[in-house]
Order: sequence, then structure tokens, then C-alpha cells
Amino acid sequence: MAEKKSVLITGGTGLVGSHAAAYLLERGEKVIVFDVAINERQLSLLGIQDKVTVVRGDILDFPYFLETLQKHDVGKVAHLAGFIGEEVDRRPFTGIRVNLMGTAHVLEAARILKLDRVVLSSSSTVFYGNMSEWGNRPVDESIQPSSLSVYAATKVGAEQLGYAYANRYGVDFIALRYAAIIGPGSVGMKAGREQSVFEMVRKSVRGEPVSIQWNGGERQEWYYMKDASWGTALALMATGLEHRLFHLGNGETQSIDELVALIEKKLPGAKISLTKVPRALGYPTSPPPLDISRARKALGYEPRYPLEKAIEDYIATVRLMEESSRG
Repeated sequence: MAEKKSVLITGGTGLVGSHAAAYLLERGEKVIVFDVAINERQLSLLGIQDKVTVVRGDILDFPYFLETLQKHDVGKVAHLAGFIGEEVDRRPFTGIRVNLMGTAHVLEAARILKLDRVVLSSSSTVFYGNMSEWGNRPVDESIQPSSLSVYAATKVGAEQLGYAYANRYGVDFIALRYAAIIGPGSVGMKAGREQSVFEMVRKSVRGEPVSIQWNGGERQEWYYMKDASWGTALALMATGLEHRLFHLGNGETQSIDELVALIEKKLPGAKISLTKVPRALGYPTSPPPLDISRARKALGYEPRYPLEKAIEDYIATVRLMEESSRG
């Protein structure tokens, strides 16, 4: 009987990648985390630092990436590495290079080595240019992409590369469009929206007042990173899939004021002051939620963290981070 192949996660020590690794370990998978900047603290907080194989590497170094896949007998890849949000629009050439060429490297490796599956992390921002035509109904996978930012354009390009490799070379490619992810962790390379939410919770946990310039829009589908990680793990392992594109979210939207009220409810005494400024990158101020019925049916996905539960877990995790930093 052939030995079970490994699963590799690019960007594997980030928020979604590290939690996806934890879920896969629970399922008995052998997990390789591949990252250009290893966040050892994140792996330690999850208690998986000694259970995964950690490889420091740049997704733009194709020979080394290919060598890593061969060395660790990798069968499936979750490609989560890349620049996000405003960071791409601040550094467009670098963002394009990392997001598009990084994806090309993963797909070319899958073609050469005949990998079992590639799962790409994409974004709901890819269709924001079509929101005025879509209306307020939940957005399903039939919507056509229309980019309002360089970041969104890189995700559209990455998706299209994946479909082309699937059609031309038979690569088993799956794209996941996440709603707006939030979660506690290092603020480096986070979207501005995530940084702001993290600052609200972290300073409130410390008992400090916090003043935020909010450019994340009025209403949002607040998508907790543990749900995104769970959906990613399911997409890697699912069989008999008829589609290559899945929307992942929790199917609900709340206003930023409702989010702040929840933080203040869970942390009495929190003092959060918001100054609302125009939405980042020209995105719509209140996009509708994602229709996740396809993921429910095909992947067995069900969101586990509605906003109140997500905020409770967020606060508990930030407290743990604060304790570990003092220790």
C-alpha cells in the first residue's frame, strides 16, 4: 500500500493557513507549511509547531518550490501565499508578480508532478465592479468578475490561470472566494479592515481607548478566519466535485456599528471611537452576502462562527496572545 501523500500550504503560517493546517492534522494528514516569513508564534499558539513540517521559502523561487514538493512527496497544495488588499495597490508591480507568478508556479508544479489538487484562495472583491447590477440578493458563483482594484485583478487572473490549467492540462483546480476575513494575528500584510478590527479588540482587551479611522464600508460579511480555514481544508479533501469555484462566507452582513457594539458588549468598559472615511479602493460600501449553498452541498461546509461567537473567540485568542507575549 502506497504511503499517504502530504498536503502543502503556501502562506502556511498565516491566519488561514495555520488554522487550515490544524484542521488537516486533526484529519490525520501530513502537513507541510511553506512560507517566506515563518510566524512561529502563530504555530505555537495553535500547538502545532512540532506537528507540521516547516519550510521557509519564496513562492517566486520556482526550482526550490518544485524541489520542496518532490522532497516531501506532496499530493495537494492549498495556495494561500500572496499580497492582499491595499498592499497590492500600494506596490502594484510587486503584488502582481507575487500573486500571478506565484499562482503560475503552483499550477506549473502541479502539471509537472501531476499533483492531486490545487486549491486557490481568491476573494469576493473580484466581482465588486458588478455590484450595482447584481442588487442586494446573495451573490452566487454565476456572477461575472469585474475588478475595481489591482488586488482584485490579480485574483481574477489567478482564477483564470487555474481554469486554463484545468482545461488544458487536467490539473484538479479549485478556487475559493472568501468573504471579508477577520481574525487575530500579526497585523503585517493584513488588509486595512483586518488591522482596524484587531486594534479595536487588542486595545480593548488591554483596557486602552482606541480611535480608528474606518474605511471598511458600512455593512460587511464578517468572515471569521476559523471558518475560512475549515472551508479550505474541506475543499482540499472533498471528492466528486462538479464545480471548480466556491463562495465561502457565513451568509450574513452586519454594520460596523453592530460589530463595535458586540466588542463593547463582550468587553464592558471598552472605549472605541470610529471616524468613518471613504471605503478603501472604491469598493461598494455595503456589498451583499455570499450565497454559500454550493459549498454547503458539495463540500459539506457549514459556517461555525456567526459574528457573536466569532467575537467571543477573537477576544479569547487575543487574551492568549497577550499572555504569551508577557510570558
